Amino acid sequence: MEHSCIFVVTRVLVFILGFSLVFTALGASASFIGNWLLTYREIFLRIGGFILIIFGISFLGILKIPFLYKEFKISIKGTEGYFGAFLLGMVFALGWTPCVTHILSSILIFAATENFVARGM
Repeated sequence: MEHSCIFVVTRVLVFILGFSLVFTALGASASFIGNWLLTYREIFLRIGGFILIIFGISFLGILKIPFLYKEFKISIKGTEGYFGAFLLGMVFALGWTPCVTHILSSILIFAATENFVARGM
């Protein structure tokens, strides 16, 4: 019984490690990319505005963009054990990101203002 409890706890810890790696990478990339984006802010604002208008037109049904209507599924086999728990933690974090966007975006905006990637992490 104790052996199986330790087995479960270690897999949970590996799951948390995979989960944490995704959010740490988001923080690191936000600070790294944030500094780069500030340099080219005007260009990205214009491109982003254009893309937003196109998506709005697509949402209204005036313009059909085929790749926006596709569904993508990934099937990975042989993911038992610690690697599977780690991978599941990473996938869970990516799948959970839209649910925590309002909090995560605030954290990533704060991370993007940091000058050093380590501080953004």
